Amino acid sequence: MDDSIKKLFEDFNPGLSSDADFMKRLDAVEYIKEKAAADSRRNRLSLWVASLAGFLAGSLTTLAVPYLTELLASLRAHADALPLDEFAAHMKVRETEYEQLLVYFIYRHVPEALDDGDVSSKAAFAVASVRLLFALGALHFLLHGDFTVEDQIALCRLYSAEVEYSDDNMEALFDALM
Repeated sequence: MDDSIKKLFEDFNPGLSSDADFMKRLDAVEYIKEKAAADSRRNRLSLWVASLAGFLAGSLTTLAVPYLTELLASLRAHADALPLDEFAAHMKVRETEYEQLLVYFIYRHVPEALDDGDVSSKAAFAVASVRLLFALGALHFLLHGDFTVEDQIALCRLYSAEVEYSDDNMEALFDALM
């Protein structure tokens, strides 16, 4: 071995730490193990809660499908009788709701065109969505004689759940609008 290396370590004489220091380090290791076990339990609980929430959301969506299907069938059946002009007059003081919906749909979907370059179908989807929501509002107005803000929120929530958050439905719509 090289003498310079021997000389470098010649004066090195590590002492043994005291039993108290060793026990402190051992306690620290045990503390870390306990924290890791607690984190693991918490992560398992989070996974179970997330799984349950996903199951419930899927179940609720499944329950909403017949309602949406019925709503669209009713729209198809009453398409010629929809009081669009009367509904537009009823909504005159609330027309900004549809403007804000259009802004939302553009803001939410047009930036996706940066990935696929298909701005026209994203913009067409935004316009078609607002028109459909308007027609569904008119249908509700025809069937119930009124259309409240709460009704608008319920329609938008249902549309969002069944159309916007369904990859299959979105892909089919964008393909149709291309």
